[in-house]
Amino acid sequence: MHVTTHDEHLVIGATPSDLTLTAVCTDLAWKGKRLSELSVEVTVERDGFLCASGGGRFTCIAPATYKRLRGAASTARCIGRTRPPTGIDPAVFGRNLPFDVVLAPTDRPGRWLLDPDPQHPILFDHSGDHVPGMVLLEAARQAACGLLSPHTLTPSSIQVEFLRYAEFDAPCWIEASALPGHGSCGVMVTGLQNDQTVFTARLFGPASLAATSPYRPV
Repeated sequence: MHVTTHDEHLVIGATPSDLTLTAVCTDLAWKGKRLSELSVEVTVERDGFLCASGGGRFTCIAPATYKRLRGAASTARCIGRTRPPTGIDPAVFGRNLPFDVVLAPTDRPGRWLLDPDPQHPILFDHSGDHVPGMVLLEAARQAACGLLSPHTLTPSSIQVEFLRYAEFDAPCWIEASALPGHGSCGVMVTGLQNDQTVFTARLFGPASLAATSPYRPV
């Protein structure tokens, strides 16, 4: 997947924004009467100005095929956090609340344990048998901020590739390193589980000094 934002058109105004989304689907592939693959490109406009664009290539799996593919993992559920967020200022990860932090510290700089709260109403908006891609995207953004601390990264460009399912029953390590940014800060983030790469993400954007959060974890 890839996303590009235009910060100058993302300013929050005094009234609700009227957004127009346009989606174009191409390169559709079929297995019989069932859609199996497609590419999607989406643009988001406000008052005629382009706010963001993005898209990606997706595969679609029939329910029976998915069940065979996942095996026993198809009934897995995330029960709770491994490590409650203690002693972490959420502002380090570009957040205000500990509830929104999805990373737990390790003894290595630039490396964290993926540890989101499964009760989060946005990151876990429906049940599933693996860590949602939206959680991995947020982990990548938070890892980029954590790497650049005391600065925080506002991503204006993200490219991410999902290679495997992130399982609930094994640690998933999130590692971040600096990239040449071509005029902005760049961070490479990799998710590793069972010595295999789960996803990779490249984030670019401006960095600013992070404000200290008024909330403190207990």
